[in-house]
Amino acid sequence: MTKIYLLILLTFLAYAELIYQKIDSVMTIGWEISNDEIIFNFKCKADWCSIGFANSMFGCDMIVALQKKSANSTVELMDIWSENHDTPYSDTDLKGTNDIKYIKGGYSTSPGRLIDVYFSRKLDTGDKYDKVIVPDQVMDINWAYQKRTRRFDEHDEYGASTIVFATKIEKINYQIDENDFEYYAAHALLMIISWSLLAPGAIIVARYYKSWKLWYPCHLISFSLAIFLTLFSVGLAFYKHPVSYETFTEVPRYHARLGFLLAGTVVAQGISGLIVRWLQTSSTSFSAISQTRRLHKSIGWIMATLGILINISGFWLVESELDEVSGILFWTAICTLIIVSFEIDHKWINLIPAQFVVWMKLKLSKRFPFLYKANRSMTHRAALKEMTMKNKDYMFYEEFVIDITDFKFSHPGGAFMLNDSIGEDTGKYMIGCSSANGELAPYTHSPESFDLLKKLVVAKIPYPDEFLIPLNYEELMDSMTWSVKSQHVISENTYLLVLSSKNFNMNSKCKNPLWLGKHFRINAEVDGKNVSRYYSAFFCNLNSWAIECQESGYRVSTYPNVKSGRLQLIYKEYPQGVLTQHLKSCQAKTKLNLKGPLGPGLCLSEFSGKYVAFAAGTGLVPFLDIVCYLWTIRNSPHIQFSFTLIVSFRNLKDFFGLDLLEATASALGESRFKLVILTNERREQLPGLVKECGELKSDLAWVCGPSGYNKFILDSLKAGGLSRDKIIVM
Repeated sequence: MTKIYLLILLTFLAYAELIYQKIDSVMTIGWEISNDEIIFNFKCKADWCSIGFANSMFGCDMIVALQKKSANSTVELMDIWSENHDTPYSDTDLKGTNDIKYIKGGYSTSPGRLIDVYFSRKLDTGDKYDKVIVPDQVMDINWAYQKRTRRFDEHDEYGASTIVFATKIEKINYQIDENDFEYYAAHALLMIISWSLLAPGAIIVARYYKSWKLWYPCHLISFSLAIFLTLFSVGLAFYKHPVSYETFTEVPRYHARLGFLLAGTVVAQGISGLIVRWLQTSSTSFSAISQTRRLHKSIGWIMATLGILINISGFWLVESELDEVSGILFWTAICTLIIVSFEIDHKWINLIPAQFVVWMKLKLSKRFPFLYKANRSMTHRAALKEMTMKNKDYMFYEEFVIDITDFKFSHPGGAFMLNDSIGEDTGKYMIGCSSANGELAPYTHSPESFDLLKKLVVAKIPYPDEFLIPLNYEELMDSMTWSVKSQHVISENTYLLVLSSKNFNMNSKCKNPLWLGKHFRINAEVDGKNVSRYYSAFFCNLNSWAIECQESGYRVSTYPNVKSGRLQLIYKEYPQGVLTQHLKSCQAKTKLNLKGPLGPGLCLSEFSGKYVAFAAGTGLVPFLDIVCYLWTIRNSPHIQFSFTLIVSFRNLKDFFGLDLLEATASALGESRFKLVILTNERREQLPGLVKECGELKSDLAWVCGPSGYNKFILDSLKAGGLSRDKIIVM
């Protein structure tokens, strides 16, 4: 039966005229379509030649004619499948079928080695590793040959084109496609640019440079470009090269999976990024902002990882030689080193001793002053005025002025938190002893957050000279060691902490009103954790004040007599307060680490004008010196200083210094010193008092208490018409 089939076929060939297409000077192919079969004739002056039914070797059905080393000059015909630029697999190795049927021909050795072979195959073989040939329609093909050896080695020449396997010669159409191979280079280049440059750059600027006001546009533009180029490149890959996924072997399968996954991930990342930005700028839901940020960050890292993996698998797909893989690994190592370097600067810089960092910054700032914007000096009052005049959003952090005008929309907790805290000292929020607007739980910020905060510094607040008198210069004021001298109970759960230092003395008198209301930060290690809290300092000697009141006929209690040069702090013990419990347990000579004096204080330049203060709990401490000053000048006929003090306590048992305040108020009269005491039973009077004080148009209004209390007073005063630069929130 086979012999009859071949006889008929040979007879057909003897009379039929094949259609030929010259590929180049070396290779020509001919064909004839009969029913459901196509007969090919390969003619090429080479040791092997091939055509593939795709525009490249990626996912390509190929036919190879190879000269065999034999006496009868036969040609081996191979039905193969190529998944990349490596050596293709035979269909049978992939559990497909060999669908090439030899008809006649071979190769001649003279003149030259010329392959001239006839064979046939079905138009549609049913094998998933064979391309369906559709007559009279444009198809992509690629071709290659080699003239150096009779082995199926790497080709000498190759190319791509489009062709019509025509049934009639007038329908033939052949076009050389010079861009097909360039496309794959472009695809690779776009992916490299996207995931080895744009995406890592976007991550780096978002993770490490949020203090830079242009970080968000750079992040948005870089990632948007990466997303666009990825979708364009991946989409074009599937459009230009539609291959059945079932024909993929290991590396192409992973590459395709990663491509689909990356395409979906970049879309999800873009959407989540827009949602995060919208929430950060307009929402007041911390939970929603926090959850979407985590989602966006997680997708971002997944996306970046996928991008790197897809680049590596793409390189591997193109060329799996050892030197190429080594190059990929080298580039990956370089990228990893860059990220690790940023991590070291971003996170681990805090492991360097603080005193060394301060010393180094001092040296660098003197040598390279242009690198340190904080060299600009600015008082708190000047900063508050600049906020109004130049529409700046300033906050304060210890001895620094912080500009959050651009950063607030990038704050992880949302812009609303910073909007509610503009003009305040943010230290209490950073260390977790208070929360923005009082509605959220306090949050202790990470070391990275403190580093970011310092990058927002635009000016440094002048140090209050002579506030502390240095006894020697061996110790940096950024980190001072003071010892507990004594502790005294001054009301229920409230303590007067007296500290001494061998290196510093507290000035016995307040020589400058700008010193009033400043605070110190106490740092301590409790149960292996670093804890920090701020406590206001004061100058007046409560016992001397009490004695003078007694001598003037007022019934007041005496207080502990504190020696000149000591630092006085007042704290309230809280059952769950880690640091207050630690302070309460401190015995005499226990060493504490302090930094200060810090904060805006009362921003009082002179004792002249009309002032009002709202204090709650230990928020009374910053105003003790003002009331004591009023006591000392009570008999002066030319007092031009008017002070209203509204103090809130839960109950009178918590009140400290009440007798001193009442004695002073009685001595001066309401025109010079008005004292209003509110407890929980009278707290409903507070809104009316705030409104009344707001209408007085005071020179300054001070607010010192819990964050929720502060926010209520601040909003009420602003609503009453008092300018923001005249409200000092402590």
